[in-house]
Amino acid sequence: MERIEVLGIDIGMVLIGERNLAVGVDDPAFPAAYLAREEVDGAIDAVARLSRERFGGRVRVVSKRSPRTRPLAIRWLIDRRFFARVGIGIDDVHFCVTREGKNPICRDLGVTHFVDNRLEVLSHLATVPNRYLINAEDDEVERFADHLPGVIRVATWKYVLDLLL
Repeated sequence: MERIEVLGIDIGMVLIGERNLAVGVDDPAFPAAYLAREEVDGAIDAVARLSRERFGGRVRVVSKRSPRTRPLAIRWLIDRRFFARVGIGIDDVHFCVTREGKNPICRDLGVTHFVDNRLEVLSHLATVPNRYLINAEDDEVERFADHLPGVIRVATWKYVLDLLL
């Protein structure tokens, strides 16, 4: 029996750019600074194309977020018309509190392909056969280098499209 393909994606540094904000989460300026963050170059258009051309709308966002930043992440996606562009709903966004927590979510959702910026996260995704590392920090890759086999490191969303379409 052929497995139905499902694309899973992270949010931070996969869709939303800028690693570190100039303000902390307790700063009153944090929500505005978070919402002003730019999209990773071409990310939403690429995910929308993958959704249409390969995954048939089976795209799931799986992100480690604190309860405090979850509403901001949803708002950021809404503000950029992510749901309309990709053809999925808010109920296709799933949050966890630990990086390891992505694995059971991906298993339960049947995710077959996952794009993340952390090799550590991809190392936990034992049930996901196709894992893609984008916008990774070199020191984090060095720390988890033993997990690079089986992970495809990509430089841009254009490269992800080239691989998957």
